[in-house]
Amino acid sequence: MKHISEIQIGDKFKHLPSGKIKMFKHENDIAWAVINPDNYIIIEELKYYCDDSRHLICVPYSIENLHKMAEDLEIKRCWFHKNHYDIPKLRIEEIKGKCEIISTKEILKIINSETDNKI
Repeated sequence: MKHISEIQIGDKFKHLPSGKIKMFKHENDIAWAVINPDNYIIIEELKYYCDDSRHLICVPYSIENLHKMAEDLEIKRCWFHKNHYDIPKLRIEEIKGKCEIISTKEILKIINSETDNKI
């Protein structure tokens, strides 16, 4: 199996059935791939961001992607709050090590820019 760093949009994977969703990991990056009917891979890479107030999001930002991120990080759904996840208190250092740390203002900018694009 290829590492995420080697996968590109348009790669063909004959061994995966159409419609199959597959997660690829490489270091701190994650990509979710959906195999279309022609067995070509469509990739969506997620990048994780958090702030010093324990707020956690990902880019590309969407609620669906937030839940994928939480699944990857093994964060329970109870930590989800409307438009972000909170980092569980006992896992702050672990999760921060998998994220790029940005300001709360930058997190809000990402959330608001995606929300504005959907209106």
